[in-house]
Amino acid sequence: MLANLPIKQKMMVIALSTAIVAIASLSIGLGSLEWYEYQDRISSEAAVTAGLLADNAAHALIFSDDKTARQILDQLNIQPNITRAILTDAYGNKLAEYAPPNSAPAPAILPPEGKPLFFSGQLALTKNIRQDGAHIGSLYLQLDTREAYEDLLQHLALILAGVIVALFFAFLLISRFQKAVSGPIQTLADLMDRVSRENDFSLRANLLSQDELGQLGRGFDTMLGAIAERDGMLAAYRSQLEERVKIRTAELEKTNENLLLQISERQRTEEALRHNEARLAEAQRIAHIGNWEWHISSEKMFWSAEVYRILGYEPDAFAPNYGLFIDRLHPDDAGMIDSWFKQAALQTSCAAIDFRILPPGGESRIVHFQGELELSPEGKPERLIGTIQDMTQLKKAEHQLQELNENLEHRILEEAAKNREKDHVLIHQSRLAAMGEMVHNIAHQWRQPLSALNILLQNVVLDFHDGLLSTEELDRQAEIAAKLIDNMSRTIDDFRDFFRPDRQAVEFDLGAAVEEAVAIIEASLKNENISLEQSVPPGIAAFGYPHQISQATLNILINAKDAIKQRKVAHGQIRIMLASHEGRISLSIEDNGGGIPSDSLPRIFEPYFTTKENGSGIGLYMTKMIIEHNMNGSISAANTGTGCIFRISLPASGTQGNNLEFV
Repeated sequence: MLANLPIKQKMMVIALSTAIVAIASLSIGLGSLEWYEYQDRISSEAAVTAGLLADNAAHALIFSDDKTARQILDQLNIQPNITRAILTDAYGNKLAEYAPPNSAPAPAILPPEGKPLFFSGQLALTKNIRQDGAHIGSLYLQLDTREAYEDLLQHLALILAGVIVALFFAFLLISRFQKAVSGPIQTLADLMDRVSRENDFSLRANLLSQDELGQLGRGFDTMLGAIAERDGMLAAYRSQLEERVKIRTAELEKTNENLLLQISERQRTEEALRHNEARLAEAQRIAHIGNWEWHISSEKMFWSAEVYRILGYEPDAFAPNYGLFIDRLHPDDAGMIDSWFKQAALQTSCAAIDFRILPPGGESRIVHFQGELELSPEGKPERLIGTIQDMTQLKKAEHQLQELNENLEHRILEEAAKNREKDHVLIHQSRLAAMGEMVHNIAHQWRQPLSALNILLQNVVLDFHDGLLSTEELDRQAEIAAKLIDNMSRTIDDFRDFFRPDRQAVEFDLGAAVEEAVAIIEASLKNENISLEQSVPPGIAAFGYPHQISQATLNILINAKDAIKQRKVAHGQIRIMLASHEGRISLSIEDNGGGIPSDSLPRIFEPYFTTKENGSGIGLYMTKMIIEHNMNGSISAANTGTGCIFRISLPASGTQGNNLEFV
């Protein structure tokens, strides 16, 4: 198969195959290194945790205090990746065990100290506990390594992406450099093809290189020059021969000239007549209209080709007559048409009339029929001439138009209801997405107080066992714990108030609405090391739905955070600026997350369009709906040098009245 490919594709296949083998070998090596580093990192972390637990449990082992030992192991519930821990004394007797619900069982044979054991997504290790050099017990620790394994898979995915990028650049370089060899060869092939098609031997390759391809091109040019010289000699001889023939035929042409002129004139007249007849026949076919004649005395008829077709006959298959015409009429209309012809022959009526015909094997069709009566020089009826037109499609179109007009209002109402239902579904999806982000932010808000509460409880337990816990100290620690729990409760209330829906447009402080959105995401931004700058002066009043403005602001902030996180910006920044000028309020949100691809920027406000891997594509669409439909404002997005900026423009309170439509 390679032998039949063009030279350009052959070189591409060979070079790319070599590059793929080299890059694939490198990627396999990097993947193996990641695997060994993954095992070493997990084992080291487990060893550190085991060491800390062993130090804390030494006191309980010395005094065989199983209650304290259980309390120490129960502290492991703050580390969900630890699935089992067993504390045994120097004689191998189990002193305490920690095993959360649905935890993985321990292996049948526990690993010796210093040799971690990986099995079924778990890591097991044993730590001997010594006091002053004496063995006082052992600690068995078992961890769930699936999350770390997922991180390993992500690293391997990054390596794979790097391999793909490397292959892409290798393809670009190979595509560029292979032209130095395939280009001259392709030039010679194209020149040879053009010479064979056009017989133009003046063409030249003009290859200037000094290599073998250049020598081949110059030799080909020399060969074309020789062929062109011989072709010129042959053309000169042919020209002389043609001149001799021209002289000898001049007399014959002169003799026949007059005869040809006469014949030509007659042919033009006949051609014009045939052309006009053909155009008339084509016009009748397109318009489904034919012309007819009826000689009253002889009862002979003439039909144009379209009359045959309308009546369901093959054009010019037979001589037309009145009986064949009557045979095609609908039985209910035959008497009416026969009466029409009789009245026309008596000069009493020639009015236009519509009736039905029944072509063979087809459905009933409606035709429009009209005619005129011509009289003889003596004033007697001589013949009827007229037209017949197929009106079936026109009548159907009129009927369909009437039905469409009758159903149009109903269809408009149905489509409007469907659009409203679609908008409600999008609003519901947007709120679900925002609630998911809310749960994520609550986790960030609660992490610090939960850690503080855990440390406080540990101190109380240790002081109690050491006999250092007084009533005053217990009350003081309980008061601190109550404050931490109250702060966590207020966090839930704040998030619940944020997602309470607006049903009534009110005048509100726009800066306060922006601050509500910032409060929701602030902890998440700090966790991602993203700084937030605000220029939000108080007292700027707007009229509308404050919670919806907060949700729209939150959607933009979430997108900015995701962009900074996705592109791994070292110093992420988000800037919020609020201002009011001449009855308009401007709110801008700018980030340094790298911006939006230029081909995607015009479509970011479309429903279900997203540039994120797991995005829903409804956040910015709902933001646009809130700003433009619910707040009578406008929103736009543009790229900056380092990221993207969203600009929102709203009417100040009192400039647009209360005519807001809730979507």
